[in-house]
Amino acid sequence: MIIDHTLFPSKPSYGGRWWSISFEPIVGSGERINVIIVAKGEDTKVRIIQSIRDEILDAIYGIKSDGIKDMIQWVRCSLQSHIDSNSSLDTWISPVGGFHISMEANALDDSLTGVLRQAVRLTASLGTLSLEAERNDEDDRPNEKQSEQWATRISDETKFINPKLADYFGARVQLSSVNVHTKFGFMNDMYASNFGLMVPSRLSSSLNSIKAKVYDLESLSRSSMVLKPQRFDIIVGIPSFDDPTIPPKTVLKMKGYLEEMTDLALSEGIEFFAVENAKQAALRVIKQAA
Repeated sequence: MIIDHTLFPSKPSYGGRWWSISFEPIVGSGERINVIIVAKGEDTKVRIIQSIRDEILDAIYGIKSDGIKDMIQWVRCSLQSHIDSNSSLDTWISPVGGFHISMEANALDDSLTGVLRQAVRLTASLGTLSLEAERNDEDDRPNEKQSEQWATRISDETKFINPKLADYFGARVQLSSVNVHTKFGFMNDMYASNFGLMVPSRLSSSLNSIKAKVYDLESLSRSSMVLKPQRFDIIVGIPSFDDPTIPPKTVLKMKGYLEEMTDLALSEGIEFFAVENAKQAALRVIKQAA
C-alpha cells in the first residue's frame, strides 16, 4: 500500500521550551492556579505572558484581584531577569511566596507564539476556556467595573506625566434642554475623548458600549454649545492579536469588530485610536489636549 504523505501536515520546524508558573492563593493549601507561561525558542527569543486574563481574576477574587495582579507582575519581572542571564529556570526562586514552576516541556510549532499557545492549552484552562464558553444574552452585558478601572488607569498615567490635565477627566456636560448630563472620559476647551475597552470574553457588549461612547462624542460635536472642543477621539484598549490566551476564532471576531468600530467613528468625524495599555492612551490624550 502506497501512502501519500502530502495528505498529512508537515512537521513543525520551530523548537522551544516552556514553563508554567502556578499560584497558590492560600499558601500550604495545595490549591494551585497556573497564571504565567514562560517560553524560550531555539533562536533564544523569550516571551513571558500572564496565562489567566485580568477579567477572570476580577471575577474570582473581586476587590483582592488588584493585589494578585501586582504579585503576578512582580513574579514576571523576576522570571524575565532570571532567564535573560540563564538558559533555563532550574535555579529560579520566586520573590513572592506561593508561586512555583508547575510544569515544563519541550515543544515544536511554527513560532514562539505557537509554543505559548500549546502551553496555555495544556496547563491553563482558565486562560482560554472562559473565552470559548457559550454565553447567553443575559451574561453578555458590559463589565462596568472593567471600564471604570480602564478609565482610572488612563487618568492616573496622564496625571503622572502631566498633572495639569488632572481636572479635565470625567467631565459632565448638558447637551440638550433635558436636564441630563453626559459624562466624557476627558474634555477641555480643545479636545474631548471617551475611553473604551474590548474585552475578549465580552465582545458583543464591548462593541455596544464603545458605540454608545462614539455617539456621545458625536452629540457633543453637533451640540449648540458656544465653546466646545474641536478634536474628538474614541480611545479603545485592545489586547494584542498575538496574545496566546486568546483563541484564533476570537481574534478574527476582534479584527472584524475593530474594522466596524473604526468605520463608525470616522463616519461621525471622530478619530478611532487603538492602544494596548493605559500609558499609550495617556500619551494620546496629552498630545491631543495640548
